[in-house]
Amino acid sequence: MEWTLAIAAATLLGVAAMSRLLTGTPVTPAMVFTVVGLIFGPLVLGDIDPSTSSSTVRSLAEATLALVLFSDAARIDLGKLRQERALPVRLLGIGLPLTIVAGVVAAG
Repeated sequence: MEWTLAIAAATLLGVAAMSRLLTGTPVTPAMVFTVVGLIFGPLVLGDIDPSTSSSTVRSLAEATLALVLFSDAARIDLGKLRQERALPVRLLGIGLPLTIVAGVVAAG
């Protein structure tokens, strides 16, 4: 339990150190984090407690989401996005509202 943050930090540093080597391979950082989570999670070693009430897990999830969204947004080619705007418009104009409605229906 006390090793959760250290494991996550070591994984992040390892992925950052190996990012150049991972560039030409089909292995993504998300795959590495998933494998580390499976290894150190409750099913194998049990070093990380993924309970939703854990403040450490919540903080890590929020930080990870912010980093993923920022890095994806930083890689957008605005010129190409302006040329091919039909797909994002459909996803945000149709797909997102339908997903929200489906979530509300599933929760209710």
